[in-house]
Amino acid sequence: MARYRKIDLHIWGDENFKALSPIPPCGQGLWFFLLTGPFTGPIPGLFCAGRAAMAEALGWPLKAFDKAFQEASKKGMVKADWEARLVWLPNAIKYNLPESPNVITSWEKELDLLPECQLLHDAISTIRETIYGMGDGFIKAFDKAFGKALPKPNGKTMPNQEQEQEQEQDKERKKESDADASPCLPQDEPKAKRFVKPRVDEVATYCKERRNAIDAQAFVDFYEAVGWKVGNKPMKDWRAAIRTWEHRDPARAPQPARKEKRYRLIGGMNCPICGAPLIAGHTMCDKCSARIDHGLGPTERYYESYEVVV
Repeated sequence: MARYRKIDLHIWGDENFKALSPIPPCGQGLWFFLLTGPFTGPIPGLFCAGRAAMAEALGWPLKAFDKAFQEASKKGMVKADWEARLVWLPNAIKYNLPESPNVITSWEKELDLLPECQLLHDAISTIRETIYGMGDGFIKAFDKAFGKALPKPNGKTMPNQEQEQEQEQDKERKKESDADASPCLPQDEPKAKRFVKPRVDEVATYCKERRNAIDAQAFVDFYEAVGWKVGNKPMKDWRAAIRTWEHRDPARAPQPARKEKRYRLIGGMNCPICGAPLIAGHTMCDKCSARIDHGLGPTERYYESYEVVV
């Protein structure tokens, strides 16, 4: 059974504690500061703080703070959006479960103070998964607190996101209008298409086609939580929203196609990879499964390798 100890957050401002020799810049020191420091709030592992403010509170140079933070970040122990000044410890909720549904209800006020950004939505999705495993009372409290608070636009990032998605949707409508227009026949006034919420598999298929790194389940969960709205307006095109997510986060952007090395047999009878004899008419070596593209005259007896994009 796990054992825990309570730490008063005021310890960082305690006169006797401050008189002790200071914590030198290091990953372990930063980790305990992130867990128990004065910037932490009621929502486990989720709080507002900037790099400079935390470095100053610790008495560390900013460069030393960044190095220590990178140690914890590379191990997935902490994530941050420094532009929004939001910090998140993904596993904090597992070790700081709310004692009652009323605790979750109290989180609503804190949520209103947190800046809107993708990191906030990722954090809430993770917290939701944990709370949903705790029973009906906790689930109802979470839906009541977070379902009401999430649609509220807060901070500078949401208006930009809304504007970008509107631009994407306008481009899509223009393309459809240009494709449908005919110079010969008068066109009826197009009817506005009714938005249909996508299924997770539809989102996953579209993301796979675009070769991006967006989690389809996280995308659907996020917009379910906000009532399928972009800012405070109803969503019109979920595909445009995906492209906006790609644009806003380079880590989720489409990846270039991988290159696959293939070998072309030009009249030879052995595999250019393993040297095994090749069987006429086969498109790959029976021994090492290297792909062989036939087609040139039998009098030319050499091999040639080349790369193709798939």
